[in-house]
Amino acid sequence: MAISRSYGDHICYLNKKHAKLIAMNLLSGANSMFNRIYRIKHIKRLKRLIKKHLARGLSQDFVVDFKQFNDENLIDSIKICITFENYIKASLLLKGYLIHRIDSRNQTLSKVKHLAEKQRKSPVTISEFKKSAKYEYDSKKQNYRLANLADNTLDFTILLNKKDYKKIGNLPNNIVDILDMKRLERNILHFYLGDRAGYSSSLTEELDILREFIKEQIIPKYDKLVRELSLNFGDAKPNA
Repeated sequence: MAISRSYGDHICYLNKKHAKLIAMNLLSGANSMFNRIYRIKHIKRLKRLIKKHLARGLSQDFVVDFKQFNDENLIDSIKICITFENYIKASLLLKGYLIHRIDSRNQTLSKVKHLAEKQRKSPVTISEFKKSAKYEYDSKKQNYRLANLADNTLDFTILLNKKDYKKIGNLPNNIVDILDMKRLERNILHFYLGDRAGYSSSLTEELDILREFIKEQIIPKYDKLVRELSLNFGDAKPNA
């Protein structure tokens, strides 16, 4: 049986090499997701349209010109959030931190409960957590998983707004502000009444800021991991 199927999502905690592999995949997914954003794919056209309507003022063809951009607004916000959520989680893994939520429900271990409480505010190292949790076989999922670790990963809100998590992601304040706005836009999915997007030069300026970060930070980190990684992982030592 392949190692990835034997350990499922928790393979990223197997050893440092697997952490790098999953981080590389997260960064690759981030870049791929960002490039699928409608406004990014058509940013030159978007800039032309904004310039046109700023010069001419509102006209009858405004709605027609921006219809597709407006229709994709919510989906674009979701894709932007996924992009940077992947990036922050990759950064956490590369620095030796958990990206899955510690599940302390029905647990009597005070150490696990303490780490779960700590994780709500600050990152928890993989090595610290593995002192209290070992890989156990899950017969339902048919793979090995770290005990007391939930299936779901940390919420984007925590990654973006808690001080100690922000340090790991090392995102500039202007990008954090943009992402926080996109996160709020994404959250209207739970009570969606239609898009009400606005269009000005500030919109494309924000997109350019995000594009520059992808170019200067995410792609180089991915390329560095590709150079570092060897695909010969040898014998797995999950609790080493």
